Formats: sequence, C-alpha cells, structure tokens
Amino acid sequence: MAGEDGTTSVFNEAVLKMQRIHECQRIINSVRSNLLAWNFEYGKYNYEVYSTQILNLFGEVMAKLNKKEFGDAKTKRKEMLNALESSNIISRQHMKSFGNPRVEIVIDRKGWEKLRDTLLDCEDYSRNLIDKHGMATPNEEEQGGFD
Repeated sequence: MAGEDGTTSVFNEAVLKMQRIHECQRIINSVRSNLLAWNFEYGKYNYEVYSTQILNLFGEVMAKLNKKEFGDAKTKRKEMLNALESSNIISRQHMKSFGNPRVEIVIDRKGWEKLRDTLLDCEDYSRNLIDKHGMATPNEEEQGGFD
C-alpha cells in the first residue's frame, strides 16, 4: 500500500505470529502444573486447554516446514488427536451412600499416563519446530541473542 509521501509499506505478520505463539506458550505454562484440574475460565479440563494450545502451536509453524517436517508434524498432530479422542480418562460414577447419592470422579491412571506422555511429546515437538524455524526467542549463539 502506498503512503501519502509515495513510499510503499509492506505488512509483515511476523509480529502478530510471535504474539500468538507467545500467548499459546503462556497458556500452556499456566495450565501444565495441573493438567487434570478443571479450568473455570475455559470450561474444560486443563489437559483439553493444553492440547488446544499445542494444536495452535502446530498451526503457527506448519507454513514454515519443508515437506518431510510437514508430514512428520501432521503425523504427530494426528497421534495427539487420536489419543484425545480415544481416551476417557475422567469419568463420574454415581455412588450409593447413606442419605443422598454422591458423584465420585474417577481417573483412569493408565489412560492418563499414555495421554499425558503423548501431549508432552507433541508440545516438545512443536516447540522444537518453532525454535528451529526462528519463531522463538533467539539463542545466545544466534546473532542478536541475549547473554
């Protein structure tokens, strides 16, 4: 688009992309401490919030990937989605008791461990891709890095 003085400006989405990545990472860091807790802000369990943000990280980096990386990332993403869809790690069981019946929340520990490991692996993978493609904070070895 041309400015009033005849110069041409170019819109660069890099700043917005960095803000989206930062926000995803902020949310991931805030919910990771207790992935099985109910999140009142989002109206779902923290592991569900966590997985959504990991998917967002994948989405931000996909356009930067070469063909092999793209295929590998799609495989990882599909692995995570399959693990989420096939898991029923938290269930409510109605328990008989004296007086009013009560509801007990039951966690499938083996299922949870498998899902947790898949989610953590996918987070690491997506963050590594973001770092590899220069979409994260520069390392000290890189030009402009911090000491």
